[in-house]
Amino acid sequence: MPRQINFDILFNFSGRNGRFLDRDPNANDDDNSRFWTSAGANGVRVPVPPILNRRLDSVTLGTNDTVTVRFGYKQRVRRGDPMPTPIVQRLDAAVTIGRRLDDGQPPQNIASPFGGVPQTVFVGSLATMELETQQDTDRDGSSDVTFFYKLPLGTVTEAGNSANPSQYAMMIGANVQTANGSFSFGHDPEIDVGTEQ
Repeated sequence: MPRQINFDILFNFSGRNGRFLDRDPNANDDDNSRFWTSAGANGVRVPVPPILNRRLDSVTLGTNDTVTVRFGYKQRVRRGDPMPTPIVQRLDAAVTIGRRLDDGQPPQNIASPFGGVPQTVFVGSLATMELETQQDTDRDGSSDVTFFYKLPLGTVTEAGNSANPSQYAMMIGANVQTANGSFSFGHDPEIDVGTEQ
């Protein structure tokens, strides 16, 4: 059954080391960075099971799944305070996806699971990316607001099967300007974006 699949990756504004925010082992699965989710009921993010025996930032995609990378950050809100204004003033993001060299497949022109004349490089900016907010309230009444900037990649049309799997790798980068300075993020997550059924 087709799904809306998101790869959620959060900016790390606490330093300028060029890394996106790491996965927090103490956070709920639906409240984390570098994590694949699907859109559940009422906008709740539902974790997508990783490829068997692989890292949590890997995923198996099926035919007709729609894939989006959501760049985001969290902002703390105290009880009674109004919804904060987004701090991102400029955003330029890029994602590249390509066939893995070691996937055991013969060389072929299809380098993307999105088929046809496949697009393998995706770019977005503050002006072109849709903003989505998610608010999670804690027991003390305070909450975290996550601002997501969405970069759609496409719909999966090229899928393999368990006997002949297709595997892809994905790299992500972003330049961000806030009132507190400029940040540049790069991530080679070694994400195995598989299409085995």
